[in-house]
Amino acid sequence: MAGHSQRVLGIPQVRGGRFANYIGEVDYFNALNGDPLTVDSYLTFDVQASYKLPWDVKVTVGVNNIADSAPPRYLGGSSEAMPI
Repeated sequence: MAGHSQRVLGIPQVRGGRFANYIGEVDYFNALNGDPLTVDSYLTFDVQASYKLPWDVKVTVGVNNIADSAPPRYLGGSSEAMPI
């Protein structure tokens, strides 16, 4: 996971960040018949912003998977598995 934090609009009490999450390809074997199956990799993006209040309190809001991308899903059962 890689991220970046910086001042937002030049205001020192406000910070923002963006993150990319890479989930790699997975190879496994079907438990019913032993056939190999590969599930593709995918990437998600997250963003967040924080504001430091004067009472030594920090409020943070964020959105995980901002593009709302679903991980790859497969119907198993054979080596000819089909993406859903």
